[in-house]
Amino acid sequence: MNAARLDAMTPLQRTIVERALALAEGPEATAGSAPAGRVIDRCESLPPSDGREFLRRAPEDPLRARVDSLEKKAHPAGPAPVAPPAATRGGRRGR
Repeated sequence: MNAARLDAMTPLQRTIVERALALAEGPEATAGSAPAGRVIDRCESLPPSDGREFLRRAPEDPLRARVDSLEKKAHPAGPAPVAPPAATRGGRRGR
C-alpha cells in the first residue's frame, strides 16, 4: 500500500489498518524468534482471541461511527409536545 493511499484513508479506515498491522506483529515476531523446526508449533500456540476481537470490531466500528455522526446531527433533546388532555365522561364509578 502506498503512502498516498494511506493519506487518503478515513480515520476509521486508518484505525482498522493499524489494528490489522498490530495483529500481524504477534505471529510475525513469534515466527521470527522460534527455533528451527518449531515455527509451526509456536505459531499454532498463539491465542486466537486477538483475531476474534479484530473480526468482531471490524463491522462494529463503522456502525458505531455512523451512529455517532447521526447523533451529532440530531436535534438536542428537549420536551416532547403533548396533546391536550381528552375530556372525560362522568358517571359509572365503582364498577
